[in-house]
Amino acid sequence: MQTTSPLPALLEHNELMRNLQLRSRLDAAALRAEPAAPDTALRGTLRSAGEGKHLVPAGIAPAGTEPLESLLRRRASVRTYAPRPVAADVLAAVIDRAATFDREAWHDHDAGVELEFLVAARDVAGLPVGLYLYSPAGGGFTRLSDLPAGDAAAELVLQLEFAHAPAIVMVCGPLAASLDRHGEHGHRLLLTRAGAAAHTAWLTALDRGLVGSIFAGFLSSALKPLVPVDGYRSAQLLAFSCGHAAQAG
Repeated sequence: MQTTSPLPALLEHNELMRNLQLRSRLDAAALRAEPAAPDTALRGTLRSAGEGKHLVPAGIAPAGTEPLESLLRRRASVRTYAPRPVAADVLAAVIDRAATFDREAWHDHDAGVELEFLVAARDVAGLPVGLYLYSPAGGGFTRLSDLPAGDAAAELVLQLEFAHAPAIVMVCGPLAASLDRHGEHGHRLLLTRAGAAAHTAWLTALDRGLVGSIFAGFLSSALKPLVPVDGYRSAQLLAFSCGHAAQAG
């Protein structure tokens, strides 16, 4: 029986990867160039999905007094949580701080390449179970969709231990706009921003008495039917799960 060697396909794959790496590499000329504002048609789609819908306002829980060094030392990935609701103002503080950090750290935000924050709320005081968009400017949560429960919840995530977390914050970004502004390097920049925002959310959660873990988030195929996250104009980049610490023992 004649068999086909996988080597030609492997070589093509490697060549594709090499080209991608070359095209996304920054050089001196790219660093000196001022990136252009992206086409407005390529901006994220989540904000428009929330327009005209009821906003649930939320205050911002005040910061604690624990030094950053102490927060960093006790940071640990926690995947199971106590059956206790997360306060809406604490969750708002977690997301608001992440959004503020991104806005202050990256000029892309002012150019229309904004990060957006979805929340899968299963046990958040004042928020019925659902999928919400958090608006830093509006100071609240806009419900976008129901959230599957029971066994269907496990089909939303690759890591099953997060399926029933009290709150999952998903960092989303406009991949299309970032590519339009920075070329292929735009994808890498967007992932870097998402990582920084998720870690800011994690430290803020620790400061407000929560625990959590960063993970990949919802499966794209499961998220897309619920909200307009098409992976191009709006793409889920990273997620942060949080809740109260379960009792030891």
